[in-house]
Amino acid sequence: LVFDAVRLTRLLSVLLSAGTVALTYFLALELLPGAPSDGRALALCAAAVAGFTPMFTFISGAVNNDNLASLLATALLLAFIRVAGQTLPVAAFRHNLRLGLQNVALGLLLGLAALTKESTLGLFGLAGLALLIRAVRRWRAETGEWRTLFRPPRAALRSLPRHLSLLAGH
Repeated sequence: LVFDAVRLTRLLSVLLSAGTVALTYFLALELLPGAPSDGRALALCAAAVAGFTPMFTFISGAVNNDNLASLLATALLLAFIRVAGQTLPVAAFRHNLRLGLQNVALGLLLGLAALTKESTLGLFGLAGLALLIRAVRRWRAETGEWRTLFRPPRAALRSLPRHLSLLAGH
């Protein structure tokens, strides 16, 4: 019974690694949107490099948390590229719902990655960068005025003295 459990766990590790290689292919396709045939060949090369790296192949057959961490990290990188490239209008409710669902999915993936392995915590900075790029792209598509980009919300400015007094202990 123990032998079967170990074998099933190793099979799950191999499947997670195969998912990482597949997501590497899609990540390369996302980064090379220009030429369809050349892009697919380069994406296949990227997946082959990821899949045939000796250490990755060795770790893929072992029972550890590295396989899930690499799958989640690759999925997050793909999500960051897609989020940073979006320019959805703010006005439509459907788009706002879509953005909200994307943000929830990013949060869940980031949380799972952080729980899986500590070395994935660096992805939080990339998530912030991707969201900032998306916000700037949306802002440029709608207004384009630089002075409105860095204007803080009025409610935050009004509540700032109260927050500072709470921090000072008054």
